[in-house]
Amino acid sequence: MKKLVVICLIILSIVGLGIYESVVSIRTYNEIIDNGKKLEVALNIASDNISKDENVIKLLDKIEKKWNEFKVFALAFANHAQIKDFTQKVAMLKGYIENDDKKESIVSLYMLISSAEFLSREFMIIYENIL
Repeated sequence: MKKLVVICLIILSIVGLGIYESVVSIRTYNEIIDNGKKLEVALNIASDNISKDENVIKLLDKIEKKWNEFKVFALAFANHAQIKDFTQKVAMLKGYIENDDKKESIVSLYMLISSAEFLSREFMIIYENIL
């Protein structure tokens, strides 16, 4: 009986950690998506000197800060190749913005948002992901 209780507690702990990972990951990616869409609007209305636009820089900092905080957590659970790829996309976006390359910034942002949407769906607890 004691073994059964221990086994049940271990299983519940594993399931609980899986649900926690899913919730934290989905919230993080959704926040990055929301800030990315706001950044898209800010880029479209900004002048060509986007590296000096306060709103653009503020939103980029939010995305970068959120990702860097989450990345430490994600490396413990997620696919390292996906984490590396997403980190590179954030760095590319920052580089294009710092170099005032508005067109490439927007393209890079679309790639970042698309990746975040894909990863958010990947962490959802749905039938497709369980199998």
